[in-house]
This record gives sequence, C-alpha cells and structure tokens, in this order.
Amino acid sequence: TYKAVQLYQKVYNIRFAEPLNGMATLYNANAAYKMPQGLEGYMVTDAPTAGNVTTQVAYTANEIVPQGTALLLKGTVGNSYAPATTQTAKTVDFTNWLYGQRNAEGMTSVDGDFYYYKLSVDDNMSNPGFYWGAEDGAAFKLNKPYTAYLAVPKSYSPAAILLFDLQTSIEDVLQGANAEGEPIYDLSGRRVVKPTKGIYLLNGRKVVFE
Repeated sequence: TYKAVQLYQKVYNIRFAEPLNGMATLYNANAAYKMPQGLEGYMVTDAPTAGNVTTQVAYTANEIVPQGTALLLKGTVGNSYAPATTQTAKTVDFTNWLYGQRNAEGMTSVDGDFYYYKLSVDDNMSNPGFYWGAEDGAAFKLNKPYTAYLAVPKSYSPAAILLFDLQTSIEDVLQGANAEGEPIYDLSGRRVVKPTKGIYLLNGRKVVFE
C-alpha cells in the first residue's frame, strides 16, 4: 500500500548524531543517488599502515554518486538527509578502500585476505574512527542495508584502530598540556597516557608533541 511504501522510504534517511561527530557511511547497491545539500562524500584513498587513513573528497552536494559506491559522509550533527535516487551517475578516478558488498549471510565480504573495520568510537564514546568489527579484524555482520565498511589487506599490517582526518595534509604542533583530557594514540593505534616528543593521533588528527 501507499503507507507501506512511505515507511520503507524512511529507512533510507541518514541522521547524523553524536558521538560520531557528524560522520556516517553510505552504500547503495541498487541505485545511484544525488548527494544531498550539506553533505560531502569521502573515499579512503590510501591503504593505512600506521594507525590512520587518508581521505579525499569525491562527491559534493548535488553531484551524482554511482550505484554501488561506498563513502564516508560528513554532515551536521543533529540533521537528517534523504538522498534522492537517480539514473545518471558521475564516476571519479580514486582508489577506494571502502566497500559495501555482503555475502548471503550479510557478512562483510571482499575477495582476498582482509581485516574488516566499521565506523565507530572508543569505549569512552569518543574518538571516532574505523575499528575492527569483530575480534582480530574478522568478517562481521552488517545490520543495516546502507552502511559501508573499510577493508584492508592483511599484507599492509594495519593497526586495530584506524583514525581519520578529513584534512590529512595538515599537521598540528601542540604542547602536551594542550591535549590534557583527550585520548591520545601512537601511530600503531595504541593508547598513550604520557606522550613524549613525536607524532601522535589526537581526535583523528596527526599532531606533533614537542
């Protein structure tokens, strides 16, 4: 019935809430869609080896995202967005380490030997990034039809936690006291209580402690 169709359409709405700081993933296996106003779609463009991933803007507002494209989205916390499906698609020439395909059981499934990650936060409900979706990076079940995941070949030896910075080319120089109270990680994704001089990950950004 008409009401049933309306209820189905609401499943596709994307709401951006804390604690993911306005981030979400999206994958539509069945149709291309127009990127809603206020959203940007990022691809992971470099295989991570040191606790972080490299992202690049691939689609901005009103551009057409091809069917089967997995993206990391940046929106406004508290807002909802409803991508409109369409038939015409723009393609981009980026390597993308995000995927959306599932097997018959709904599990993450990429041909080869991979670690699998989901967009999540740490135990303190902060520090959004890509975390193993199952023990030792094994395949895990995707409970929502439109979510994407990160898959990295085991040959790259990535960390269990991969943080991202949408401005990855910028490195901040901080004094240790400026980071008091914020979780700090080394480049292998391990929590650091008292960082010494060097490069660390803070709130998903590379920072230099002097």
